[in-house]
Amino acid sequence: MERVADNSIIEVNSETFSQIRGFMEENGIIPMDSIRQIKNGRNSQVYLIEKINDKWIVKRYHRHVNDVRNRLKNEFDFLSFLIDNEVNQVAKPIACDFEKNLGLFSHLPGVIPKTINGNLVNQACEFIRQTNEFRNTESAKRFPKASEACFSIMSHLICVKKRGT
Repeated sequence: MERVADNSIIEVNSETFSQIRGFMEENGIIPMDSIRQIKNGRNSQVYLIEKINDKWIVKRYHRHVNDVRNRLKNEFDFLSFLIDNEVNQVAKPIACDFEKNLGLFSHLPGVIPKTINGNLVNQACEFIRQTNEFRNTESAKRFPKASEACFSIMSHLICVKKRGT
C-alpha cells in the first residue's frame, strides 16, 4: 500500500523546496505561491506547485540501488507517446531533470470517486482501448516492458497477490 502525504506545505528553507524551486525556475515558472507534498509512494514523491491560477505536478523519483530502471524516463516517454498520439486524458510531460530525478507535468483536476459506476468503468475501458490502439507502432515497440507486465492470467493473479502483501 502506498503512503499518502498529508498535503503539507513544504517549508521555504528546506532542501526539497530549494531543489524544486530551482527546477521550476529552470523551466520558466517563477515565482511560485506554494509547494505541497500530496503523495509519498514507494517509487516517487508527488508535489503540487501553485502559482496564482496555475498548477503543476512535480514528481521526485526514487532510485533503488539494485534497480537499473529509469522510472522518470519511462513515465515521461510514455506520457509523451500518448500525447503525440492524441490520448489527451493524461498529464502532459513538460520537463525533466535526470540528475535530480525530477519530472514536471501538467496538473489534471479531479477527485477520487467515492463509488464506482458504469460510466466510470466505461471511461476506464475507453482509456485502455486508446492506450492500446498504438501498441504495434514502431515507436511503441521501443518501450521496455513495464516492471509488472503480465502476459497471462496466472501471472496477473500472482502480481496482484504480491501487491496485497
